[in-house]
Amino acid sequence: MESLSAVLPITWIVLALSILVVPLDLGTTAVFLVGAVLLVIGMGFFHLGAEMAMEPLGDGVGVQIVKTRKIVPTIVIGFAM
Repeated sequence: MESLSAVLPITWIVLALSILVVPLDLGTTAVFLVGAVLLVIGMGFFHLGAEMAMEPLGDGVGVQIVKTRKIVPTIVIGFAM
């Protein structure tokens, strides 16, 4: 859904411009729409992969920071991240 909400407004703007300002043929418009759909799918997979890779890393770092029980390193690492 995040990928769709990021790509959809730009897609609508480009489609509106291609109809009103610079008329394009049907083939070019179809290629653009297919590209937009593939972009949404690719962004979704990228987001899923990034989330799967970063979440365990963040959990591990968070657990290690809490184990130290020292406030200064916790604040420094928190600001650095």
